[in-house]
Amino acid sequence: MTTVDPSLYLQNYQSQNTGSGSNVLDKDAFIKILMTQLQNQDPSSPMEDKEFIAQMAQFSALEQTTNLNETMNNFINLEKQTQLVYFSEMIGKDILFEREVLGEEDTEPITETGQGTIKGVTMENGYMVYHLEDGTIIPETQVTEIQKASKHVASDNLISQASSLIGKNVTWTEEVEGQDGEIINETNQSIVSSVSFKDGKVTYVLESGHSIKGSDIVEISR
Repeated sequence: MTTVDPSLYLQNYQSQNTGSGSNVLDKDAFIKILMTQLQNQDPSSPMEDKEFIAQMAQFSALEQTTNLNETMNNFINLEKQTQLVYFSEMIGKDILFEREVLGEEDTEPITETGQGTIKGVTMENGYMVYHLEDGTIIPETQVTEIQKASKHVASDNLISQASSLIGKNVTWTEEVEGQDGEIINETNQSIVSSVSFKDGKVTYVLESGHSIKGSDIVEISR
C-alpha cells in the first residue's frame, strides 16, 4: 500500500525550509504540495475533512496575503510616480545647499555651502535626489533654499513635465451644483490627450472633452 511521504505535508515542508534563505511559499507551490498529498494518500485512510479544511484555510490566507502584497506594490509604484511628477517641477530652479565634507587632512567634517541649477530628479531609497547642471548630486535633505527659475526655463520645463502625463489616466475633482443647489465636489476619470501652456499655466485636455488644471488632479494611473 502506498503511503504519504511525511515530507510532503505542508507543515513539514515549511519546517524543512525555515532558515534556508526564504521560507515563503507561493500559491503554485502550495497547490502542488496539496495535490501531491491527495494523489499519494492511502485510500483506506484518506485525509480527514478537518485536515483538508485546514489546508484550504491556509491556502486562502496565503492567497489573500499575496494579493495584498501585489496591491501594496502597485500603490507604492504609483506613489513614486506621483512624487516624481511633483518634484520634476523643480527642474530649472536654482537651489542653495549645505553638506558635510571631510577636511583637507581627513579631520572632522566641515560644512560646505553651494548653489546650482537642477537639471534632473531621481528617487533613491524613498528620498528625492537633485542632479545639478555642474554634475553635483544633492539629496533633498541638504537643500536650504529654492529660488525661482527664469521665465523661459520654467515654461519649457512645465511643458516637458506636463507632457509626461499624455496617455495616462487621471482622476480629478470639480465643483458642480447638486440637486439641492449646493456646491459639491464631483470626482471623474479620463485620459490626458494633450497639454497646453498659456499665461504661465498648464492646461490638461482630456479625451472626455474636459480641460483641467494640475491642481485639480488627485490621482494618476497608467
